[in-house]
Amino acid sequence: MRQLPALAGMAIITFFIGSQACLATDEQSLPEKDRSAASQHALTNDNLAAGDYGVDYNTECEGLLARDHDWAAATKGDNIDEICDFWSRDAVFYFPDGKVLSGIDQIKKYVVDNRANPGFKLERSPSKAFVSDNGDVGITKGVSKLSFVGKDGKRVTQTVNYTNVWKKIHGEWKCVISSSD
Repeated sequence: MRQLPALAGMAIITFFIGSQACLATDEQSLPEKDRSAASQHALTNDNLAAGDYGVDYNTECEGLLARDHDWAAATKGDNIDEICDFWSRDAVFYFPDGKVLSGIDQIKKYVVDNRANPGFKLERSPSKAFVSDNGDVGITKGVSKLSFVGKDGKRVTQTVNYTNVWKKIHGEWKCVISSSD
């Protein structure tokens, strides 16, 4: 395997779902000249495109990104069940302030409570997707913009970068972990 010295400075997130080890990288932490090589090596490696498991990496990434776009479209509406259907039953949601929601019941309550805020609006913009070599775990990244009218009558807007971890459950992508900065 070819070693890329530039990867030493890259922000790397490693996580486990069951026994599946997954790796996400932040290409933006690399100098411009090294991003292409890192992408080819770490994200769209030809070995992943063919897949030891017979999985088409690019097709799986496109499908996962489309799923996150579908979720983004659903969050613009008020159908709570449709919005929450993208989460797994045991999902975990991490907030920038350290707050953690565990399980679909807590997450659903959060979704309902948010929509009760005057002037509530949520815009999600998925931008990237990465999938494990066997195609059953993936990551999406993007930006969320939440706004509402505060107690003082002024509009409050919060923009965060998010990372979602997905797992295929009965053939359907479900978000199992969501984290934002």
